[in-house]
Amino acid sequence: MSDTSDQDSAVIKGILMELLEMLDKGGKNSDLDVEQLQTKISEYLKKTKRYLIVLDDIKNQTWWDGIKSAFPEKVTGRLIVTTTIQRVAKACSRGNGYVHNMEALDNNHSKELLKAVLKGRSPDLERSSTSIMNKCDGHPHALLTMANYLQTEDRITKSVCEKLCSNLGFYMEQEDSFKELQKVLMSTYKSLPKGFLNLKTCLLYICVFPNGCNIRRSRLIRRWSAEGYVKHDHSRSTLVVAEDTFKKLVDHSTIWPIDTSKDANVKTCRAYSIFHEFLLYVSMSAKFITFFDNKDRRDYRHLLIQNTSNSKSGDDEEKSRAHSLTISGNAGEAVGYFAKCQLLRVLDLEECKDLEDRHLDDIHKLWHLKYLSVGDKISRLPKHIDKLHCLETLDMRKTKKVIILPVEVIKLPHLAHLLGTFNLDKWDWEESEPQNYVPEKTNLQTLAGFVTDNNPGFLKLMRYMKMLRKVRIRYNSTKNEDLHDLLVAIENFVRADLDTGVGVRSLSLDIEKFSVKILRSLAYGNLKSLKLHGALNGLLVHFTSTLSNVSELCLWSTNELTEKDLSDLRNLSYLECLRLGGVSLEGLVITSEDFPGLLCLCLVQCPSLPKIEEGALPNLLSLRLLNHGLNGLSGIEIKRHKLLQEVALDSEIKQETRTDWEDAAKNHPKRPRVLYLKRVDVNDTGSMVKYVATERTVPKTWSTLLGKRANSRIESNSVDKPSSSDSKHLKREDDHSMKEAIVAADPSPASTELCSSAMDIDNDMPPSSSVVS
Repeated sequence: MSDTSDQDSAVIKGILMELLEMLDKGGKNSDLDVEQLQTKISEYLKKTKRYLIVLDDIKNQTWWDGIKSAFPEKVTGRLIVTTTIQRVAKACSRGNGYVHNMEALDNNHSKELLKAVLKGRSPDLERSSTSIMNKCDGHPHALLTMANYLQTEDRITKSVCEKLCSNLGFYMEQEDSFKELQKVLMSTYKSLPKGFLNLKTCLLYICVFPNGCNIRRSRLIRRWSAEGYVKHDHSRSTLVVAEDTFKKLVDHSTIWPIDTSKDANVKTCRAYSIFHEFLLYVSMSAKFITFFDNKDRRDYRHLLIQNTSNSKSGDDEEKSRAHSLTISGNAGEAVGYFAKCQLLRVLDLEECKDLEDRHLDDIHKLWHLKYLSVGDKISRLPKHIDKLHCLETLDMRKTKKVIILPVEVIKLPHLAHLLGTFNLDKWDWEESEPQNYVPEKTNLQTLAGFVTDNNPGFLKLMRYMKMLRKVRIRYNSTKNEDLHDLLVAIENFVRADLDTGVGVRSLSLDIEKFSVKILRSLAYGNLKSLKLHGALNGLLVHFTSTLSNVSELCLWSTNELTEKDLSDLRNLSYLECLRLGGVSLEGLVITSEDFPGLLCLCLVQCPSLPKIEEGALPNLLSLRLLNHGLNGLSGIEIKRHKLLQEVALDSEIKQETRTDWEDAAKNHPKRPRVLYLKRVDVNDTGSMVKYVATERTVPKTWSTLLGKRANSRIESNSVDKPSSSDSKHLKREDDHSMKEAIVAADPSPASTELCSSAMDIDNDMPPSSSVVS
């Protein structure tokens, strides 16, 4: 306790005092210190045969460390701890404990709750309640608040509900019915840890994306970096700081993880709808974010244009102070408004539906621009884009066309991420010195991805790009000299000196027909991630034994791999993620000696699955079987994988198969979530077929530790899914000696809706553009 702050010590003592008063009624305990309280509680519990204790809303690990000693280890007892912080839940469950992520109400239970409150006042509840359920995401407190407000209306119609949802921020500020909900949401915002610079600002910034929009992690953290909201420190790069900030927001349950990457890290997210409305209102009050139709928009930091096809571009003399402009949907004439925002650092046009090539002609005037993304109608970029000296990210992934880039783009000194499908202007590379087109201190880290098309420009330039970490190449040249350039480029990339500070390297190759030369050029390099698409039959033996450092391998073979090819993969003993596409795995047996460190197994459009023996893949966290023809469990027994966190399936599988997998997940001790992913392009059979989360999944809003103290450890157990909005029946399925069910009433707002202690919000933005407490 010597390293515990006075505030934490007071909280710990208060928890122990309250617990002891409940156990030892009438005892005189006010003069006891923390250690004496722990000892007295422990002695009391040793006298009991068993106990059930619920600790609600534990906010940090220090609190848990200060109270856990009060519970004797050799007495049969059960502890239930609720918390909104994933890290705290994991700390509490060390050993044989079990973290149960409580789910919000699904649509049916949400409707039942609304019916119970409104008591028939809305005959057409099916239609009128849709907007409310989407806004509340199954949060009981939010549903009750909105239902109680609707009771004050003469008639509850669809238009009344939609009006409420459209102006929710205003109602939360003005209406007494929303005061308690506002208090809860404000507490969540204010309770974020102060040790992370600009953490609250980064959370508010999520509101630049439309409510309900799925946000890629990479898109969000690159925008944070461009805005200056995350900066490197003495020991971490800007990227690492941004990643840590993102993880902290997920850990505190302030943003909702939608989909995970192959290593079970969060890949896409969004704000909970009700929280998004609150944060947007806070942002607008602080002159941080506003919409284009606000007449005072020139004084706001971030501008949004969302489906405003009738909007004008503004007065000719208007000058905006905005640092970012985000356009979603149609923008009309306002699509060209960015020309009036000379201080822009971020211009996000990725979701703009009416953006055309001509709109970018004056882009070179935005001298401060650091982040630029364009929509799917763009086919070229202007040559004078080389005047954007501050540009760090150029994202063209939305368009399906091959964008021809002026070679001047490569000269941009701060450009770090070049994303999309692109090539360079035709150039006489035989008469040129390629190194003259790459800055001596080039910052280019991501080159994903370029197409050769008999143009060797990028291949010749790659050897001079010393900071590259991620490269994607689609090679379709027919010239022998281009193949030589490809081999040199690959060898230089994978074998670059370790002292460059580049770190982890990732390479993706899409080649119609691989050769032994190409595969051998990959050998003995520093690659951590390798993705290959093309004809690979009979070739894997030439390089698998030389890829000792590879932790992620993705193979999509356009011709049938043999059992011998697949067996050669066993040489990759340090593999953490394996993705196989379009390959029949019949006859492949994964034993307990194969892939001991594998965390993710992803099988895409594989007509048959491997046999996984008992004891194999003990560390598996993510299992992805993306094949619409999947039939039942197909011999896969997920209960063998004790640490499994998620199962991802193709959204087109039959309902019977869905039911089989959902039942298997419910019977698994870790209750892994089942995701349904949809193929982005149903006609896509090429490299790395892309899937996205398709259904509005029920969010997991808080974490509950449910464990039993026995034989010096906390034993794991499972929790039945809540069957109503009024109570949650938590039942130990493997303990028949405990006849009675544990019934916990609806948790308090502190444990369900986030935390609860009201604080004032800062109304003024500090000079650093941060919202801090």
